Amino acid sequence: MQGGNVVDASGANVQFANKTDAGSAVITLEGATARDATGGAMALLNDATAANATVIIKGGTQGGAGATCNFYSFSDGGTARFEIFGNGSLIFGNVAGAVGSIEGDGMVSCTEGAFSVGTNNLSTLFSGTITDGLLVKVGTGMLTLSGANTYAGGTTVTEGILAVSNKSGSGTGAGAVSVEGGTLAGHGIIAGAVAIGNASGATATLDPAGGTTTYPTLTIQDSLAFNATSTYTYSFKAKRNNSKAVKVVANGVTINGGATFSVSGRTQGMLTQGLV
Repeated sequence: MQGGNVVDASGANVQFANKTDAGSAVITLEGATARDATGGAMALLNDATAANATVIIKGGTQGGAGATCNFYSFSDGGTARFEIFGNGSLIFGNVAGAVGSIEGDGMVSCTEGAFSVGTNNLSTLFSGTITDGLLVKVGTGMLTLSGANTYAGGTTVTEGILAVSNKSGSGTGAGAVSVEGGTLAGHGIIAGAVAIGNASGATATLDPAGGTTTYPTLTIQDSLAFNATSTYTYSFKAKRNNSKAVKVVANGVTINGGATFSVSGRTQGMLTQGLV
């Protein structure tokens, strides 16, 4: 859909309503190309679903508004892939959201509670801003958050990998992080308290390396707790008088009964005495 390209013009709109779905379509919503013009818009309402579509939400240029995709009234994102750029936005207005994946550097907002990401099991990077709601990481893929997010509802990981790689602010917003299954990883900054594992019995893991061959430092500005079903995966490598290892920095650590620590490392040659 092409957004407006003259001053005060409105962008084109597409709507799915009353249990309709977007199938496997590729839908491009263009941002406006002139100041004060409106970008293209897509709305889903009344049990509509984005199904398995790919929705590309572009930002505006020359002062124009970005495109928007809005969900209302029991609609959902299915397993759709959302690529959001610039000042484009994906908004769940009055409904809890679920989408296949998010990527790009745009804006995501869910004003009515939980926002689930990962139903299509893809691994994606989102460097934009999530401004509202409670983020739930589902599916087997990896979601990497590299922006300074501002949502305050908290973060829950149930499956796959959630990696934070932000350099400022908090990759997981202001709220607490609960890893009920899957893995928390990355070299970014988390503002809220982090709890690994819960009473459900599912294995939950804190692994800063996240299955990579890097040795990052994950910074938690609040407390860190390991519960009975949790695992901390510590990896390192050492050669002669040099070593590299993953690191977690937290403001207080609690290790409860049943927590597991898994050490994985490799050495090369004879190590220098005193190497730590």
